[in-house]
Amino acid sequence: MVFLEDDSVSKVVHSMNVNHLRWVVVQFRSGRREFFDYMDLCHEIVKRCRGHVDASVKEIGRMKVGALANCSGYSTFVPTSVMTPLSKVLQLLGEGEAPVHRVPLVDAAGELTRVFSCIDFLDLALRFDTPTAVLKSREASTFDRRNAVLQALSVPHDQTVLHALRIMDAEKLTICPASSKELSGDMGGAVAVGVVAVADLKLVLETEQYHVLEFSIDDFLAWRNNVVAVDSAKLVRQRSLRRFNVVSVDHHETLHVLAKRLLASKLQRIFLSSHEIARIVGIVSSREILMEVLDQLLQASTLNLRVDGSLRHLHHA
Repeated sequence: MVFLEDDSVSKVVHSMNVNHLRWVVVQFRSGRREFFDYMDLCHEIVKRCRGHVDASVKEIGRMKVGALANCSGYSTFVPTSVMTPLSKVLQLLGEGEAPVHRVPLVDAAGELTRVFSCIDFLDLALRFDTPTAVLKSREASTFDRRNAVLQALSVPHDQTVLHALRIMDAEKLTICPASSKELSGDMGGAVAVGVVAVADLKLVLETEQYHVLEFSIDDFLAWRNNVVAVDSAKLVRQRSLRRFNVVSVDHHETLHVLAKRLLASKLQRIFLSSHEIARIVGIVSSREILMEVLDQLLQASTLNLRVDGSLRHLHHA
């Protein structure tokens, strides 16, 4: 979905919410295009909310979306020909100097035909023998960051939502586990009592209850549940996606199991857990999985296929 640079942030977020989108494309009069996603909204809120939260977030909703498009630097817009070999597209996703989480594919006229994401990569990888074998040969424990989860990658359940947004903005995370220091102890990892996400910001803007960003995580989770419960269609969708649950894979599993679970969950990231200590020990994205196996995959001849040919496996699966 494409929006003009002068469209308001609130209008764009409303459309993203209604259409269940995580990102959109913003078209500038100069011809430039950029992505806008919830990471950009999170970044702007963190930057501006130093005083009166209500007034600051309300002002952000009135801003032109062009002013926020990729302000977080989360995903640079790098137009790429549909004729490009899949290997080159994966290199853009996994090795580019600027962060790229999705690659816009354009035709000979420069028109956008589709966007190839790291989730698309996982979907493709699981359909072919060679990348599947690579994923099965690697252990999920490579993403074990148990020493950082409690202190840097999670938010204490009695802290504010703004604090969680600061963590997600600083660590480039789309989700953040709410943790209990008392339950977690000093064993490494974190006991998660809930999950907050940058996508929760759509509920804040849609309801115009900006003050909830100053709620404790506990109170915010209760507020979010009430908002979702009011909308029966939204409640059914959230339950089917298990969107607010702590979805995890044990660190002893392979990247193949991790990739399959991430795809099935329809989430952007998944938690790595340790059954031995019953704690979250890492947070893993599809892009991180790609970066971990990219060197091995680039040696596979199947990646020399054009990306448009590879995408047929997604269209007709």
